[in-house]
Amino acid sequence: QMLSRIARCLVSIGHPCMCCSSRGDNESLEPAAAGADPELESLVAKEDHVGVAGAGSRTGERQPCLACGGAGCGICKLTDAELSGTLHELPNEGPAFLCGFFPVKDEVVEALFACPHVTAALLAGGLFVDLGCGDGRVVVEAVLRLGCTAMGIEIEGELVAVAEQMAHDRLPAAMRSRASFMKEDFRHIVLRDAEAVFLFMPPHVCEYVMREVLPQAELGAGTVICVCSRPNWRPSLERPSSLSSARGGPFCIRLATYTSGDDSFSTLHCFEWRHG
Repeated sequence: QMLSRIARCLVSIGHPCMCCSSRGDNESLEPAAAGADPELESLVAKEDHVGVAGAGSRTGERQPCLACGGAGCGICKLTDAELSGTLHELPNEGPAFLCGFFPVKDEVVEALFACPHVTAALLAGGLFVDLGCGDGRVVVEAVLRLGCTAMGIEIEGELVAVAEQMAHDRLPAAMRSRASFMKEDFRHIVLRDAEAVFLFMPPHVCEYVMREVLPQAELGAGTVICVCSRPNWRPSLERPSSLSSARGGPFCIRLATYTSGDDSFSTLHCFEWRHG
């Protein structure tokens, strides 16, 4: 199931690893032959059925991968602007799978709940929201460590069931009501009550969520947004910390950055949401 979700994620974003085959380091890349992989074709058909927008590479258009040059990596470092730009074309009706599920690193969890901005927001009784919560681990950790109310939004029904079971198994009976999970497309969630929001998705999806989803979610000014991504990641809505207001809508300022490595999901970026 994990490999299926990863493949679905790569197919849905038009990742070159799923449409090209490598001939060697010094040879050209050719589009993969149609029908070469029945299981992949099935995944493509399923994604087309639920309406996930691709990036054009299913038709043979090559997109260079910045991480592997097209030789075949995992979720790679395709430019955020190129891929996030395709996601706004997703239909509002029906579910839209933005990415697959990947367990968050222990170091990121530690950094998240050691961040003074997060603890200050949540220890006062604020609501923690994990968008695309997967197995629910981060939601459960929020309740255990900070005693706050925490909510996970997840589109996969199987993962919601896993998350609910994890909360039941790990949380004391008196704390279980503080953790909740919703099977929902988080593009349509209202977050006006959230004090801290967590994103753990591929960089281009985080860019899309920051730029297109959060401005419509009725976030309050001062909400803490924590994004797990690569060390040099920067959202297009980020502005200098000295800026108190800006024309053209909401923006964010950087509060802190915590890096535990140099891969795509080794760094926690913390921002404060502000209104223009």
